[in-house]
Amino acid sequence: MSWSKQAPAQPINWDIQSVHGQWMVGDGGILQKQDGLWTLVPTLHSKNLRAVRTVNDTLAVAVGRNGKALEWDGNSWNATVATATPSDLNALWDDGNEVVAVGNAGMIATRAADGYWSVIEAPPTNRDLYTIADDGNGTLYAGGSVGTVLRRLDSGDWVDETSEAAKHLDILSLWGDGETLYAGGVNSLPLGPWMAFPKPVNPAPYEFMDHGRVEWDYNDNGPVPTFNRLYMSSGDGFTVWDMMSAGPISLIKLPPLPQIIQHSPLQEGQKYFNLSRALNPDFSVDGFRWKHTSIWRRTSWSSTYGIFY
Repeated sequence: MSWSKQAPAQPINWDIQSVHGQWMVGDGGILQKQDGLWTLVPTLHSKNLRAVRTVNDTLAVAVGRNGKALEWDGNSWNATVATATPSDLNALWDDGNEVVAVGNAGMIATRAADGYWSVIEAPPTNRDLYTIADDGNGTLYAGGSVGTVLRRLDSGDWVDETSEAAKHLDILSLWGDGETLYAGGVNSLPLGPWMAFPKPVNPAPYEFMDHGRVEWDYNDNGPVPTFNRLYMSSGDGFTVWDMMSAGPISLIKLPPLPQIIQHSPLQEGQKYFNLSRALNPDFSVDGFRWKHTSIWRRTSWSSTYGIFY
């Protein structure tokens, strides 16, 4: 098998989000494959589409932002009502008759063979859903943010089967081979448990810094941070000091820098600080890499900004 580039018949300057059968949709509208070329099909309300499915010869369905849904009847695309709420719809599945759409805030909408759309009134999650697929045996699964996995029962009800092992993954794609269900995605940004905000003691906001130490406090028991980081810069932004410590400490003693370098380590006048406490279970000060401080690797963090002299 080899890949070949297929350019649209007319230049487009918007992102493609989904392709299925002879249809392609995205931020700027709908394209149809005609005589080997992808041709723009001018259609009302076709902006910001996220998914498309070719159900049969006389039906295709596209969904997108704010609950938008369009249907192809074999001749033209027409807007329809899939949901009564403005939740974005992100993905589609069909079996040739039934169509199921999933979206943000746990939205699940089903189109029956008669064209009627119904919405799950009390979904088992309020997290965003990005993908839907069957496991190869006809059982439907939906995946979404922070490792969310839902399964549809034979009764039509949906149950939450989120795995602790997937909590750091925003699931963007699912596929089943009849024995195993595979999930793929990107690092998620799970929030929690609550991390108490640090209270700067030295330097304190709008106070002069004692250069012999850096100290902070906090007013909550919360989770224990795996690292603390203090970033300081002078008013001109050119002199930067960046200090990091591991574990639940709140005081760093500094060497006598003014005596060693014969001047203040930061220029005189107004200065800035950013003090952060963060929880990353995978952080190790001995094997430290800058990627370990990434916001995408934290499960909880808090920061305090301020000015000092």
